[in-house]
Amino acid sequence: MKQTHCTLCIGSNTEAEKNVAKARTLLTALLPDIRWEEARWTEPVDFPNPALFLNQLATFSTSLSCDEVRHRFKEIERQCGRQSEEKAQGIVRMDIDLLTYGEDTLKKVPFA
Repeated sequence: MKQTHCTLCIGSNTEAEKNVAKARTLLTALLPDIRWEEARWTEPVDFPNPALFLNQLATFSTSLSCDEVRHRFKEIERQCGRQSEEKAQGIVRMDIDLLTYGEDTLKKVPFA
């Protein structure tokens, strides 16, 4: 099967260390060849909650379609306790963004 190279970013500002560790475990089970960058604390930008975010980038290859990858990421966000109604309050238990899928840039890195 054809493998597509991808980049993702995970982030949390609520029980961040616990939630990032859980997401990493779940993502590593889904994507065995995933390679993690060093996690970093970042300031929120235009966000109602002043709590710092713990973010981490990773690269991986997959035979899953872009839509399937995003669907699996949403499942992992829910397993980490994400609830859509909390975002308005600035509570982000887990956010997983697919930044690149093959040659396509889907989102920019949320921090510099």
